[in-house]
Amino acid sequence: MMDVQRRGGVRTKPAWAVLFVGVAITAVLAGRAGSDSRGSDSHSGRESHGASHETPNDLATSHPDPLSLADALTRFSIAPGFRIQVAAAEPMVEAPVAMNFDERGRAWLVEMRGYMPDLEGSNELEPNGRIVVLTDTDGDGAFDERRVFLEGLVLPRAVLPCFGGALVIAPPDLIFAKDTDGDGAADTRTVLATGLGGLDNPEHAPNSLTWGLDNWVHLSQHNAEYRFDGERVTTRRTPGHGQWGLTQDDRGRLYYSPNPEALRGDLFPKHYASRNPAQRDPAGINRLVSPDQTVWPAIPTPAVNRAYMDGVLRPDGRLAAHTAACGPTIYRESILPGCTGDAFVCEPAAYMVRRLHVAETGAGPVAINAYDGAEFLTSTDVRFRPVWTCSGPDGALYIVDMHRGIIQHRQFITPYLKEQTARLGIQGPLNMGRIYRIVPETGTPGVRELPADAPTERLVAMLDAPDGWWRLTAQRLLVERRDPGATALLDAMLASGAPRGAMHALWTLDGTGALTPAHVLRAMQSGDTALQNAGVRVGERFLGEERVRHAMIALGSLPGTRVQVLLSLGEDSGEDVPGTIARLATAPDCGSVDRSAAVSSLAGREVAALDAVLGTEWDSAAPRALAADLADCLLRTDRSEPRLAVLERVASHAKGSPAKAGVLLGRVAAYQGVGKDKARTIVLDAEPKGWSAVLAEGPLAKDALASDALVTWPGKQAAEAAAELRPLSKDEQARFDSGKGLFATCSGCHGLDGNGTTGQIPPLAGSARVQGRPSRVIPVLLHGLMPTPVPGQPPPTLMPPVPFDDEESIAAVLTYVRRAWGNRGEPVTPEDVARIRELTDDRSKPWTVEELDALP
Repeated sequence: MMDVQRRGGVRTKPAWAVLFVGVAITAVLAGRAGSDSRGSDSHSGRESHGASHETPNDLATSHPDPLSLADALTRFSIAPGFRIQVAAAEPMVEAPVAMNFDERGRAWLVEMRGYMPDLEGSNELEPNGRIVVLTDTDGDGAFDERRVFLEGLVLPRAVLPCFGGALVIAPPDLIFAKDTDGDGAADTRTVLATGLGGLDNPEHAPNSLTWGLDNWVHLSQHNAEYRFDGERVTTRRTPGHGQWGLTQDDRGRLYYSPNPEALRGDLFPKHYASRNPAQRDPAGINRLVSPDQTVWPAIPTPAVNRAYMDGVLRPDGRLAAHTAACGPTIYRESILPGCTGDAFVCEPAAYMVRRLHVAETGAGPVAINAYDGAEFLTSTDVRFRPVWTCSGPDGALYIVDMHRGIIQHRQFITPYLKEQTARLGIQGPLNMGRIYRIVPETGTPGVRELPADAPTERLVAMLDAPDGWWRLTAQRLLVERRDPGATALLDAMLASGAPRGAMHALWTLDGTGALTPAHVLRAMQSGDTALQNAGVRVGERFLGEERVRHAMIALGSLPGTRVQVLLSLGEDSGEDVPGTIARLATAPDCGSVDRSAAVSSLAGREVAALDAVLGTEWDSAAPRALAADLADCLLRTDRSEPRLAVLERVASHAKGSPAKAGVLLGRVAAYQGVGKDKARTIVLDAEPKGWSAVLAEGPLAKDALASDALVTWPGKQAAEAAAELRPLSKDEQARFDSGKGLFATCSGCHGLDGNGTTGQIPPLAGSARVQGRPSRVIPVLLHGLMPTPVPGQPPPTLMPPVPFDDEESIAAVLTYVRRAWGNRGEPVTPEDVARIRELTDDRSKPWTVEELDALP
């Protein structure tokens, strides 16, 4: 159905667009008369917060009704050098949550109109979501035409225009929709993948379909990514970190904003971190990029979900640190002064958008607030709820404002927030929305010739454009077209020596199937580190070519390319690969990320690599650390052979190299939990060769005897074997099975495999606390848990209470997590839950670890 906003049969500007022409808010209009408005990014002369005739406390309570658009514009305070303009507003947009531009400069918008109709989430699954397409027909920066592309959706989450249609996350499916008759509305829908969730728990489900530099479609908070050819998808597994929003830099590295932290990122492509199932917490994946989470809102922020907890708000009532960071963009354009390469992140709980300067260091990118004690954009409008940012073809930064009083799903909303929402009168109205546009303070950004109908030679030239949107859009169109005539032009661009153009040319050649070993070698020999890494990665398909393999291994000796070489060698099945990886990953300057890459590549080949490491001189910490990591992987398997290999290598090196054997024996003891309440028995199919000699004498005998007490094989009973795990009764098994289904709600953070989220959420698998006293774990599900802060580390992620409240469901999910993934905890009954609920009935805030440990 076509839905075009017109008046009297003629397309006209809506009322808000008239405001756009006359009310482009600058520092002066935002209440900064007398402040520094010379276009500098410095903090000098700039007010920290927006000025107003009202006191800060009044601002948090005196606007139960929505402000008019004109009034809302006056409530902004933006950094010197920039203006904020209205690009669209209700009724043209309703409940917008995500946006992407297509090659014609049109904005594709996700409208999640069903989200939380009330504080109980009543009728949230009504099929009223839409994908709409907005067009600025006269190029003045304000959208004036709206078409409904897809409707009747339940809580849609993402849209990515491509191949003449759009990829859409329509929970629980990933679909491709296309308009085949030219009326602007989709008339074909193809389900490409399913099982993406998003109906029961929209805060923790896949989102942010992003066309990557590598031509894969990446997602936030999903355990897979996709290669799409216009008809079908190829899928590969990934870790499932992130929350709402995803962005990438010029190297194709991905960044996320997981609510309490402004920016995390992957130092290498995250699919590599899913290759070795025995690997835990791979370094370099989901790495904290922004160390300081302090925020500077303009007004008090009482409507924060856990503001009742100490330290969440400052004494003046303003949010102290990020709690809802989302919608990040690495700005790769050129018109915003000094912003290229910086990150912009929304914080809807504080009515603000942060700008982060991103600098490259030896350990990877680090991002810091661009303004000392202030923010890039703040508002004193309590309904300004920015949830998404993106760059447009004009180089402007676009901000999607869901514009509602409260954004918190029923599964996580606290009684405190419900009370505050009612007190402030901000429950409604629903389905408003604004799109803002950030431009330089002087000058008007214009749109050049759009790439939609550009000939192939023009698209290839765009690969070296100054703006990232143009480069990536041109690359995507070339991949979609697969024009054979592009190959020679791409070859020339790769050979040009222009790093940006060469990078995109290489990935375009890869995406069109025209890549050759010569292209790979040219990239690897370019001298540009980023292009060399890309060459190593695309060269994986040519590892059978000796010249490619030789060039790749040679780059493994250089710190800037070593990690990618270690990752890519994992795609080589050659017998010498474990030894080569072990050699490269034990160089004296190797660190945790190098080892992480090596272990990822050695899945199923850890024994051969361990032998190679044990056969070298340990003249630095690197061999010792890699040997320990490999031993850990072998011990985590559920098979006898890998575990036997570790013990036999302890025995074979006990006399000649006791230090090496001691490292391995230490990992055995750690895996077993020697001396702990919940010890593990290692069950082997045979006695380890030489093991008895280790027990009899030598410097390792005492420690070996302690571990031997928790080792068994046919004919030997473990002296201190862990208690035999009793089978579940019929009722307990039914509860376990029910809990497995309920755990899907928890898996967004904790992972379906119970291994948590790298760098953020600790694993449930193997957790002594999870398997310990029910009286100390049931309260966590009833009231939540605030982990103990670690000095020098970012604030820990708070675990909220579970969204189901009945005793049977809580008992079921606890029974599941206490017995799944090798855990050995006793099942939990509804009576257990009822008893603890009664004892803690007066509790209204999350537990601390210290409080739980004090419980009987």
